[in-house]
Amino acid sequence: MEDGQPREVRARIAIVLVGGNASLIQGQGLREGQSVTVTGFLCQAGYKGEARDRLQLIAETLEPH
Repeated sequence: MEDGQPREVRARIAIVLVGGNASLIQGQGLREGQSVTVTGFLCQAGYKGEARDRLQLIAETLEPH
């Protein structure tokens, strides 16, 4: 909601699978554009330049739809 009105929000964000969590996508047959539910945490993509202004999601779980 924005100013009492429904608002559709779209954004692109990198999902990062680190270490053992990389196995979350193996064998799931994921394809580009497929919907997934991801839980994890947001952090800066980096600390210098434009990376400071980008977010990435560190995935802890990933479930395809």
